[in-house]
Amino acid sequence: MYALLFADTGLSGAQISSLFALWSLTGFALEVPSGVLADRFSRRLLVACAPLLAGAAFALWTLLPAYPSFAVGFVLWGAGGALASGALEALVYEALAAAGAAHRYPRLIG
Repeated sequence: MYALLFADTGLSGAQISSLFALWSLTGFALEVPSGVLADRFSRRLLVACAPLLAGAAFALWTLLPAYPSFAVGFVLWGAGGALASGALEALVYEALAAAGAAHRYPRLIG
């Protein structure tokens, strides 16, 4: 669906591919730093902020439908995904551990 949206705005296949590559690289590059943030700050806050970043990306795409704003939006979207992934998994583990059910973690997350 996203590829169709971007193609409809006149982006080439190479530009669309570069946006998805940027999203992947952003998520990969921010995975460890977001884990550090999750260890230092509230995991709940990070999980709550993640969809705000994605929402900002979608708003940017809607308001400024051009390649540069799409690129910034993909960085925001990738950053939001990185924030949510580690923090959410840690929250799930901590909740299970507090309930004495840490052994269920691999089945729930896996």
